[in-house]
Amino acid sequence: MQYETFIGTPNAAYSGVPLLLISVYCWVLTQSRPAVRYGFVALLNALLIFTGFGLFMGVVTICVFGLALYRTLRKTNPDPAWYAISGLFFSAAALALFFVNYTFSPAVECFDWRHGTVLGYLWFIALLFSTFLGPTRPVFFSTALGSAVLAVSVFILAHQVYRLRSDGGVRNRNLVIAVLLAYVMVFSISTAAGRLCLGLPAAAQVSRYTTLMIPAFLAIYYYLLSLPANGARNLALLMFVIVLLPGSLTMPRSARRFPEGKRAWVSCFTLTGNAAYCNGTTGFPIYPNPQTTGLEQKLNFLREHHLNLFTGSETQRESHK
Repeated sequence: MQYETFIGTPNAAYSGVPLLLISVYCWVLTQSRPAVRYGFVALLNALLIFTGFGLFMGVVTICVFGLALYRTLRKTNPDPAWYAISGLFFSAAALALFFVNYTFSPAVECFDWRHGTVLGYLWFIALLFSTFLGPTRPVFFSTALGSAVLAVSVFILAHQVYRLRSDGGVRNRNLVIAVLLAYVMVFSISTAAGRLCLGLPAAAQVSRYTTLMIPAFLAIYYYLLSLPANGARNLALLMFVIVLLPGSLTMPRSARRFPEGKRAWVSCFTLTGNAAYCNGTTGFPIYPNPQTTGLEQKLNFLREHHLNLFTGSETQRESHK
């Protein structure tokens, strides 16, 4: 279900690098030395804020340090209070720094975070979860499936936060599960706010969103592993793996649109050299807003330097006609 990340417009900073940094962030949370744990969490948080949709980890990190301070004040956290206070300061400063000279650009004309209802937001988020698992039709089934996974995720997140506040369970494990789920919740709510106006179900069933849903399903897996080892847990793990298979092993029909559309556009452009004409005849615009993004100048640069579309001898000859 991640096909658009690879065959659409490859963009490592959009989701791949944030996912890597989130993984390292969670590994750091398991370290026993507080100086290492607090210091590197603050550093990784700053990197995440300035890397694609890692931005949303900025909100989660403030909560992580806030929880650490709360536990310190309750004498349930042995770490010195100044660690948590410093972490709160640096995480808040990093998030504030991101918005210095920030220009808000929603990229859709219909944007209005007040556009939808609470039910609309919940439906959008439920579809994000179900799309990760593969099925997008019938809509009733995908909605029911996503709603079930969303409910499980909310329950697990609440359970982990409760155990962290009450000092129950294994602190590092509970914190990692909570962080993974909290990140996905913030991402999902933000995505719903930005794209709900485009209409459901299509706006939520977008392939490129699924990469950033991985942390939620990883958290569910960790939670199942944390349960007492018995037949019920093993059965739950088996069912969880089975549910993941359709989205992991099957390729949606819509995925063909990208390679087929790109090949058709390239064939048209190397023959005509007219981007606007090829956008219309192939029904596959190669890039949005070609005038404002300087598409023609970029293509001319590639042609002059025999790059990309113009590397082969035949296309070079066509480009000089």
